[in-house]
Amino acid sequence: MSRATASSPVSERSNRAEKPLPLALRELRHKSGLSLTEAADFVGMHKARLSEIERGVRGPSAAELQLLAWYYGPLEVAFVVREVRA
Repeated sequence: MSRATASSPVSERSNRAEKPLPLALRELRHKSGLSLTEAADFVGMHKARLSEIERGVRGPSAAELQLLAWYYGPLEVAFVVREVRA
């Protein structure tokens, strides 16, 4: 099986999405037009905890990531997580 070339869609997609998970989650929150407090309150998380996740101080648990995915939109977060793991 051949590898993707620099001009292939697969390569372009992975280059476009090379962001750390914390930054990507912060961008999704901003895209949703939410403050840190609003997002944290909605998912039942303390705003300090969400801030730690968005700054990369601590990673989100699977449950926290699931809550954020539900709130920000599962397709948005699933794309971010898939690209970060790649």
